Amino acid sequence: MKPIRKYLLYGAFTLAVLVISLYLRFPSELVQAMLLKRLAQADPEIHLTTAKVSLSLPVGIKLDAPALAYAEIPVVRMDACKMKPQLLSMFRKRKHLSISGSMGEGELDGRIEFEDDPSRPHAIVILNLDRTRVDYIEFLNQWPAFLLDGLMDAIVKYDSTKGGGTADISTEIRPAKISLENPFMGIETLEFTSISAQMTLTPRMLQIRNCDATGDQLESKLAGSIVFRQPMSNSRLTLSLTVKPLPAFIADHKEDMIGGLLASENAQKRGVVFRISGTIGNPRYVIR
Repeated sequence: MKPIRKYLLYGAFTLAVLVISLYLRFPSELVQAMLLKRLAQADPEIHLTTAKVSLSLPVGIKLDAPALAYAEIPVVRMDACKMKPQLLSMFRKRKHLSISGSMGEGELDGRIEFEDDPSRPHAIVILNLDRTRVDYIEFLNQWPAFLLDGLMDAIVKYDSTKGGGTADISTEIRPAKISLENPFMGIETLEFTSISAQMTLTPRMLQIRNCDATGDQLESKLAGSIVFRQPMSNSRLTLSLTVKPLPAFIADHKEDMIGGLLASENAQKRGVVFRISGTIGNPRYVIR
């Protein structure tokens, strides 16, 4: 055997043994502790839990069953998540990681940027969700008054330096179904072709800049804010909901109270405005 081939063979064998050893003896607890420390430096309101951290080949780590909370509020869970560094950025002040995850039949991908400077913590996260079941978005499961179901596409842009940590969220759920815990004027469920929303999330509040819901029976617009309190049912509501009935809804509810409310010509042209205040656990409605 020629020397060059022998050295290549020995080198490949050594590399294979090293990779296998790293995989079998991967210090998952140490890596998990380091990851949590980095997140805390970037924003102490972020809290990540995971069942297991393991090596992901060729270069990266895999998180099993990770769940993310923000300001003590559950945000999202995944079946699995992989993080891979952009190798050249590891030698720079600003590090870059790519992220991908599985959420049932849905997928998540995006990137994370952070400054490797504890004195000036800074993190930017950009995530894209594709056809993800709403129940994986645990933030939407915190409202006891209604249950939301459907498939979601979303774009999340988070910056730890804005307002103590701010996430801008654009999302669309299609199709969408809302089930009410306490029927409202005889209505137990609402079905929509799509619900699209643009929101801003901070540790203190959720600002709903715009939310449009369209379907065969109703069109509605929602805007306002939810100021967080613990427990979540004590969070304060300041919302404005405009509901415009379509002919199919009027026909189905002509004998109901809400059918009578929305049957007027003015309601069908301009819609009916509901002012919602109070708390999530005890909302108050004023009809205009």
